[in-house]
Amino acid sequence: HPCNDAKRANPRLTEGSDFSNAGDVDRRADVERLKRLFLTTDVDMSDDSPVSAGFLRDIPLARWSMVFLPHQQVLLNVFQPQYTLLFESLLARPPPHYYLHVLLPGGVDNLADPAYALPDADGKRSDRAAIIGTLMQVVDVQRQPDSRLAIVVQGVSRAVVLRATQATPYARADVQILPDMEAMLASACAARRFSRESRLLSVRDDTLSLTAAAAEEEWWREYENEQTLLEGGMPPALCKFNVSAAQCAVSGAACSLRTALDEAQTTEVPEDAEALIRSSPTVSGLLESCEAVLGAFDADAANVSAAEAEAESEDTLALASLEVQCWLELDAFLRGVGARSGGKLPVPKQLLGLLPPPPRAGWPDEFVLDKVVIELRRNAASQRASSSFDQSRDDSEPYVPVDPDYPMRRRAQRLSYSIWLVVREEGLDLQPVLEAPSTSDRLRMAILRLRELGDRLARSVHERGAWLRVTVRHAIHVVRMACSGTAGEQWMRTFVLTSTVTTTPHPHTHPNPAFNTESSGEPERSAAAATAKNPHRIHLYPAARTVG
Repeated sequence: HPCNDAKRANPRLTEGSDFSNAGDVDRRADVERLKRLFLTTDVDMSDDSPVSAGFLRDIPLARWSMVFLPHQQVLLNVFQPQYTLLFESLLARPPPHYYLHVLLPGGVDNLADPAYALPDADGKRSDRAAIIGTLMQVVDVQRQPDSRLAIVVQGVSRAVVLRATQATPYARADVQILPDMEAMLASACAARRFSRESRLLSVRDDTLSLTAAAAEEEWWREYENEQTLLEGGMPPALCKFNVSAAQCAVSGAACSLRTALDEAQTTEVPEDAEALIRSSPTVSGLLESCEAVLGAFDADAANVSAAEAEAESEDTLALASLEVQCWLELDAFLRGVGARSGGKLPVPKQLLGLLPPPPRAGWPDEFVLDKVVIELRRNAASQRASSSFDQSRDDSEPYVPVDPDYPMRRRAQRLSYSIWLVVREEGLDLQPVLEAPSTSDRLRMAILRLRELGDRLARSVHERGAWLRVTVRHAIHVVRMACSGTAGEQWMRTFVLTSTVTTTPHPHTHPNPAFNTESSGEPERSAAAATAKNPHRIHLYPAARTVG
């Protein structure tokens, strides 16, 4: 064939062409340069930057069939053409590289399906389309020889889709940062105080509240999300705290909020953006709930400032109580799991970095996570003192304690997301977790989930113990039928004495007393006592009592 003659005459035709998977390095570099030239546009980059009130204009959306949560870190393997184009277009622009991750059952196959349509300019959308997602930031990327992209992304905050601007080949939309109810309440109080002090009349309180909440999210972002590079190995599932940014973040938080509110006086929110924000049922519902809470306190107090302080105080106390309860439930569940796995507690060290100070009455005696934290701190100190220790090589998921001055509200918020990476299992739908309007709601959901898992664990151990007792009794019955006379009775007594369980109950008991007892009275402490009560059976302690 003429083509074969041409290939034999010039081997470069095959070595550097698509027939050989672009094996020619120079040609591949030329293609990459052309792609970057094509993807880079002359559009004003300021269109992609956040404006006042946390509004993000026309940012890309990754609509995949899984849910990512804020403070989660993921290594993406991007190979689908639609999303290769999305990320190449995103990376061709200056950082930071933000996009919104939104759940879409079926992924790319349903991008153009009207059944999953996002809100249009009139606010119409499909009820099946998820609109609340996680704002993600690209922190590192490696281009593979086969054109795949290996990308490390981090979840930084919740956001809601206001209006779709593009459906295919990948989605784009106008997006609004969506703070939790607790953050919104604190921001509303700060905005009210600012308005009274500056006698501000030109900017609405709800716009100032959204601006304050968005400013807080952006300010803490550098401390809450240390950038992870792929060259350090597989990134951990949870974002690490950036210790080097702690002092600046803590000391400048109040100043940054004041600066954001000052700028809101001179930064006019575009009319279309303001209309989209106010027409969103999700955002307007959050603002109305916040105003209802503050209004209830305003009605009972003669002084508005005192009412705001009381509202914040009660909200903080309730949240702190839920945070402690969540840790107690997590500790009880992990003790049960640890008892079945040789005493090891399967919990990420980064999650333990969020453990709060002991409550006023102290942690219960059976609480073990505080002891684990003490050991982790001791190990971390010895590692820092060792000249041969290499963190990227020896400990890719180090224990990083939260700064003591880190706000309790943000600590609880981070826990309300991060704990789901511990209690999730395959097939668990995390979209309701993401759509929960408040940190308190997510913590309550986590507490119920931990109790459900604990009950399931207790039932499985109880059922296993019941099966074992029935099996042993059946075996004894068979032996008894096979044995007769004095020799048989003597053999049975010897069998019972040597087979009796003599260990005391395991200290890691289930938090629910109902699962810790099976029969009344104290368990027998010796084989002789057990045999004296009933010489014709093997004595076993209740399985649910030992939890493994």
